[in-house]
Formats: sequence, C-alpha cells, structure tokens
Amino acid sequence: MTPNLKWKRVKDCPGATYMCEKLAQAGSNAYNLLDVSTRRQILQKMLDLDKRQMPNTEGIIYWNADKNRVEKMYRWELLLDIDKYLSTYSDGIYICHGTPDDTILRTQTKYNNGIIEGMSSKKKPEEWRPYKSNNYISSWNCVAPNLEKIFRMSEVDLIE
Repeated sequence: MTPNLKWKRVKDCPGATYMCEKLAQAGSNAYNLLDVSTRRQILQKMLDLDKRQMPNTEGIIYWNADKNRVEKMYRWELLLDIDKYLSTYSDGIYICHGTPDDTILRTQTKYNNGIIEGMSSKKKPEEWRPYKSNNYISSWNCVAPNLEKIFRMSEVDLIE
C-alpha cells in the first residue's frame, strides 16, 4: 500500500502549530522542573558563558551579506544576573527565558521532518516506509530580542 502523498510536509498544516505549542508548553514545564544548578548550566551554554559567567568570546561580529563585508564589531561583557532568568514560560510556539514583562531569550520549537518520517524527498512515494518519529523537536531556533539587555556592548572601530 502506498502512503498518501499529502502526508509529506505541507505548508500551513493546521496541526503543526498546535503540536509546536504543546511541545513548547511541555518543554517549558520540563525545564522549570529541573534543579536550579542544571537550569543555570543550560542558560550559561545558551549564552555561551563560562563557569564564572563570563562570555567565551570577546564580542560579536555583524556580517553584511549584501555588501559582503563585516559591518560592525562589538566587544561585550555580561550585563545581567542570569539567575533572574532561570525560569521559562511558553508563548505560542516559543519557550521564553524570564517573564512576559522581562524576557531575554525566545526559543522556537519546531520539527524539520514532521511527526511521521520515512518519506524522503529523494525517494519515490512507492519506496516510502513511514514510521513514527522518535525526535519530535528536531530544530531549535533561539534568538535574543535585545542583545543590549544581556550584554554591555561597545563598538570596535573598523579600519577600511
């Protein structure tokens, strides 16, 4: 029996957003149940901080792809107390660090291959062997809405 072609990844699937919202809620709840030390270690890793809560890099470089050049460079140092942001909440498909009034990171929960796998685009549908995914969240996109809330940033002059 050949699987239905509509099982393949489709845009605007009504169940996809609902599934990601549930995963974000479950992920946030599970994170908040971890002990404080583990949550701190995870947040340190997400912010790329060492054990002393110092950045592992001297700064950040902004690359302008249109101009094919480095646009700006900043030195940075941690500005905030990460212990204030060890709790999360879910907001739609996002897991957010902090509170709704004071958020530093937003992590999008999504899956690349769907909840049913085995239907590679490289194979003909007759060769598909569908199976239930064992990794529902296979992609994590984390953004900091405002880096200047997290780091004290000082611009480095660029020599042209």
